Amino acid sequence: LAQGADIHTERDCEQQQKQLRRRKTRRTTSSQLHPPNLHNMMPMEKECLTYTGAVVNAEYYMVVFASLILVGGIIGMVKAGSKASLIASTTIFLIIIGLVYVAAEINCVVGSIALFILSCILAPMFKGKWDKTALPPPSMQAPLASESKGKKKFMPFGLLTVMSLAAIFLSACMVYYALQCQVQ
Repeated sequence: LAQGADIHTERDCEQQQKQLRRRKTRRTTSSQLHPPNLHNMMPMEKECLTYTGAVVNAEYYMVVFASLILVGGIIGMVKAGSKASLIASTTIFLIIIGLVYVAAEINCVVGSIALFILSCILAPMFKGKWDKTALPPPSMQAPLASESKGKKKFMPFGLLTVMSLAAIFLSACMVYYALQCQVQ
């Protein structure tokens, strides 16, 4: 009997997730303006509601993050004529959008774990590029190594580094909630 109850609450969780995703594209009605009564919900239902809200917000963040990476690649192409920048940013953009789709529609655990791994790869890459912005051009480097490197430029790689760290945190939360909702 307890297993049947777990299956029933998992179905409820899945239905709540689907309803929330549908609401993103529809107009808000008066019944949707009022939040559900949390006092009458079972613990599993509260977990699913928290999980769904956290995942949807993290998905929005990941789309914004991917879009900024793409915009950076376009700017790199326009300013410096770097086709490699455009190709790399477009590839990362498509991978992130694909993983967000997997997390949203196919398998939240797999998509969330893949987003976490990708974010863990991107953060040190952007950090390394951000560190290079402090180096003066090779022709202007001082012969003494003890001199300071200079100030780092925050845009664009500083911003992408910070956003990658936030993406690591959010995707880790997505993994946690996905596993919690799946276990219960």
